[in-house]
Amino acid sequence: MKFIQILIITTLLWMCSIFSAHAQYNPTLNATIGNNGLVEYEIAKAGTNTFIFTLFGDGTFSTLTKPTHIFDKDTVYKTEVYFARSYDPNIPPRKTIQVTPNITPGIPNPQANPTVNMTGEIDLMTSWATAVGHETFYIIAFRNTTSQNAVNGIIEFSYHSDDLQVNTNNIKIYNNWATPITPTNLNTPQISLASSYNEKLTWSFTNLAYDEIRYIYVPATTLRMTGDKLNLEVKYAANGQETIRQQEFLTRRYPHDPNFKIVNKEYIKPGLNQQQELIYTVGYFNDGENYARNVYVKDVLPSSLDHDKITLLDYEVQPTWYTNRGIIYFDFLNINLPGTNQTIPNMYSYDQASTYFSFKICTKTNLTDCILNTASIVFDSQPIFYTNTSKICTKIDYFDYTICGGNSALRNQGQAFSQLTNPMLSDELTFDVYPNPASNKINFNIQFNSEKASNFSITLYDYSGKIIKELVINQHDSAIFKNSFDVHDIASGFYFMTLKTQQNQYTKKIIKH
Repeated sequence: MKFIQILIITTLLWMCSIFSAHAQYNPTLNATIGNNGLVEYEIAKAGTNTFIFTLFGDGTFSTLTKPTHIFDKDTVYKTEVYFARSYDPNIPPRKTIQVTPNITPGIPNPQANPTVNMTGEIDLMTSWATAVGHETFYIIAFRNTTSQNAVNGIIEFSYHSDDLQVNTNNIKIYNNWATPITPTNLNTPQISLASSYNEKLTWSFTNLAYDEIRYIYVPATTLRMTGDKLNLEVKYAANGQETIRQQEFLTRRYPHDPNFKIVNKEYIKPGLNQQQELIYTVGYFNDGENYARNVYVKDVLPSSLDHDKITLLDYEVQPTWYTNRGIIYFDFLNINLPGTNQTIPNMYSYDQASTYFSFKICTKTNLTDCILNTASIVFDSQPIFYTNTSKICTKIDYFDYTICGGNSALRNQGQAFSQLTNPMLSDELTFDVYPNPASNKINFNIQFNSEKASNFSITLYDYSGKIIKELVINQHDSAIFKNSFDVHDIASGFYFMTLKTQQNQYTKKIIKH
């Protein structure tokens, strides 16, 4: 009984502390009505390192800290502004304001709202980071890119109930852009390349004009643990054609987790005379007004980690990396990571402005204490940002450890990457892609470290994995290969260019204007 009383008191104190923190955090929201539908929003007292997400009430959204918007009707719109503070486990209460734009009949506004960056007919993005135990808007963006006439069709959102708890009562759909169909429980889980799904939401839509973009906002709480991958699928079907997009999200600790470092184990086993395997994931986020052309990550490894046993495991964009005197360097050259506060050539969502990578490393033997580790991140020539400190400690009765096997950990890349002057460099070749971002043509230069090259391919993929362009070379009698892809007729958005050889695979993220 006494334990229950203590638990109740502790819970009440925790709830009061959250309420107090939220009560003290009180940003203000005001709006200035301009001409021809223009509304300028003023957000004050939001604090530094705060991510702002705005729903304008006409179905569109913004990630800008100083949002403006052009409405096309003189009706009342309810604008909602959400705040996600860096490394804060809670989303403060939203702010709302009602606006009635000033519309002058027959005089359209020469300006235009920034459009979201999309590839193809359907895309899936998030309002803020996918964080364990927190609700996020999963934004389904869809458009008609194939028919000059308006089309009718179906949108599907597939997920697994072990991954997400969808708040179906609060799904936001504006302007009758879509009509919900009864949610489907899949008795036989739907198997895809990425995952299996046992739940599906479906909407029908009508009169989608050519190049018109519509949105569906699906609020859902993440059930996966920090560091786990969340696999979702969306489908667009119209005019007898289907486009399927599978999207993977990394679960974070916080709704706004801009620069982070996490480790895959809860503890390490002390006193073992064998090396234990750890997997670290490092992520970073660009909230700037421009692309981050190059990103440099520096990780000072503590002495309890084996600097000679490191493997690069997972990444969205492949870095070049090397170690020197107990420091591991990851260089993302020409990554062109967009910022959430830029509007040219597009506007970018939270997940589009962030990325991550993982590496595996072995510990030393006979561990006795905690391993603490922090990474530093530099965007171009900006000041240094730091991740949180990753901390993992010993526990005597811990048995979920993994032993580093002889084949499970590879030696580091040595000093081959110590002088990096090209976007992608290895012992096998140099791979250069430009311009990036591109408008009409993407050039690629390959310098092989041999007199001839054979059996390699260059492939351009969209985000769903669909092959857009491909070039296969069986034999090339030179160490240098130059060519290009004509991309003037493909949709703006993110793409991946992959060079495959007989030994390796090299991938670059490409932005098409």
